[in-house]
Parts: sequence; C-alpha cells; structure tokens
Amino acid sequence: MSANKPNLSQEDKWQIDQTIMSWWDAEGAKNKKNIELQCYKLFKSFNFNDEFLSYLRENDAEKLAEEMEHFSEVYHKVPHEHETRKAA
Repeated sequence: MSANKPNLSQEDKWQIDQTIMSWWDAEGAKNKKNIELQCYKLFKSFNFNDEFLSYLRENDAEKLAEEMEHFSEVYHKVPHEHETRKAA
C-alpha cells in the first residue's frame, strides 16, 4: 500500500472505491458502522493520508470522510501502548 506516497495510485483508489460502494450499499446503521470501521482500518494503513479524505469527498462520500477525520483525531489523542501517559 501507499502509506507514504503523496498521491494515491490506481490500486489505492480501487481499494477506496470498494469501501465507498460497500458503504453506499450497506443497509442499516449497524452495517454502515461495520463499513466505517473497515474504512478506518484502510485509512490507518494509508498512514492517515489527507489524500484519502480528499478522495472520499471527491467521490460523494463526505459523511465517510467526516467519520475518518473523527477517528483520526481520537486515535492521535489517545496514548498507545509504547507511549507514556502525559499529565494534562
């Protein structure tokens, strides 16, 4: 995958397209949430690349892009196993 590439490759776009189409086709809140979680994993594998969000928006998936931004904000605020907690 292209975690560090500045531009998304055709393969990257295809993966994102698959997620977008699955999300559009998902029926019910639970199914949509499952697709959002899959999209988050994909977004994380792209190292939270801003072009991923832009691509979602360009392809009529604004709501999905907003969810990915929220996931990213939460992810970057929470200390991870290898990090020490910092006093507020």
